[in-house]
Amino acid sequence: MEEKQRNGGYIERARDKARSVRQNVVGAGRRMKQRASQTYTDSVGGVGSHERGEGSLTKATEYFTSSIPSGTFLTLAITTLGTAAALRYFGQHRDASLVAQMVPAILILGLYNKLVKLEGSE
Repeated sequence: MEEKQRNGGYIERARDKARSVRQNVVGAGRRMKQRASQTYTDSVGGVGSHERGEGSLTKATEYFTSSIPSGTFLTLAITTLGTAAALRYFGQHRDASLVAQMVPAILILGLYNKLVKLEGSE
């Protein structure tokens, strides 16, 4: 009987310890989630009192570009590159260089479009 009490006491202590560890882990998880949520809110929270908001032109541009499918920019860039190659083939080297310089700008606009769609403006 005495051995059963000792084992019972050991089991109770182990259960208490496990319960305590579980509560600490759950509490730590909640605290981490609150901190992450607060950090996200602080970083994305919009315009602060000392900052200026986005202008109407920027909002209109973002609204317009978000309605354009992302594949359009890639297709336009590849088409522009093909046009530059064709112009070069037909001997118009200066025009080909001018058209080829548009490709990076088009791809950057496509990247901007993707960011606006994923992250939003403010």
